[in-house]
Amino acid sequence: MKTFLYLAAVSMLALNASNANAAQATGTAKAEILTAGQIQATKELDFGRILNTEQQIVTVDVNGSRTSTKEALLVGSAASAGQFLVQGTNDTNVTIDVPRTITLTNTKSSSSKLTVNNVTFKLGTIEGSGGTTKTGKFSGTAVATGSTEAQETMYVGGQLEVPAGQTGGSYSGTYTVTLTY
Repeated sequence: MKTFLYLAAVSMLALNASNANAAQATGTAKAEILTAGQIQATKELDFGRILNTEQQIVTVDVNGSRTSTKEALLVGSAASAGQFLVQGTNDTNVTIDVPRTITLTNTKSSSSKLTVNNVTFKLGTIEGSGGTTKTGKFSGTAVATGSTEAQETMYVGGQLEVPAGQTGGSYSGTYTVTLTY
């Protein structure tokens, strides 16, 4: 019994001795949660009305300006660059992918098609061509004072090849723009 009490006393001293040398510090843990980026189409890429008497290439640039290799064959001025509203966290790297080409199909004859080539885009200071991936800093306009959430308009343009004798009618097609944060 004496041995047991002796061992118990030594154990207590050992525990007290280890606690006497203990030190503590408080650390900090933190995280910054970025809002997932969002993109929404707000305006169509529109090449406007084109008189088809001979082959031509009609270009709508990212600023919405329309030109043609045969200027006299453009009817009216209703053309526009495609527009997308991009929302996300300001000052964040973003990667943009747009297609190299867009296929337009005649709304009354699915066998009649046109191709938009050399697709281009612009989001703030980030500019590129379709079929290539472009990375840059997203820096839009803050949605509220002091907020890191921002929005910016992205513009898309391209060149529409119109062969001589192309079937008349309305043509449309879809394309996908991908933004990765």
